[in-house]
Amino acid sequence: MPASSPDAARTSSRLRGLLTSIDPALERVLGPRLRHPAVLALLQTFGSPAQLAQAGTEQIARVMLQAAPLMRSSRTLADQIATALAEQTVQVPGTGSAGEIISGLAEALAVLLKRRDILEMRIAALLEAHALAKVLISMPGVAGSGPVPASWPRSAAPARSPPPPTWPPTRD
Repeated sequence: MPASSPDAARTSSRLRGLLTSIDPALERVLGPRLRHPAVLALLQTFGSPAQLAQAGTEQIARVMLQAAPLMRSSRTLADQIATALAEQTVQVPGTGSAGEIISGLAEALAVLLKRRDILEMRIAALLEAHALAKVLISMPGVAGSGPVPASWPRSAAPARSPPPPTWPPTRD
């Protein structure tokens, strides 16, 4: 597991916890999508609920589409965000400061996820270039669970693991 994976999980948890403490309804909408580039860009741009409310659904959708042009649900998500913001009736003290922290955490998470993707591509390239790549990917616990590179023959795809042996062993 790349070193950035625990860091990304930790940063994601901190971000979700902070969102929960200032606006639980907003966290319910954004929390499950927190690792999506559009949501991270949105939180980097508008860290606090007040900034999101001031931006409005059109600008929220625009920021998300700029970060993820193929995102089909940007308008729907922007509407869900607006609905979640309307649910919050109490202004939590320190929300403005928390917004700055949220923006920083979102930026840090985006960097960690990008670093992890780059590391994953480098490892895949090293594995692909290895002379015994077919053997390595066929070994349980060695091959990644991700897709096999397109340049590899289909026979190089990892086979499904055999069923576990029965205990006690039977004699034939």
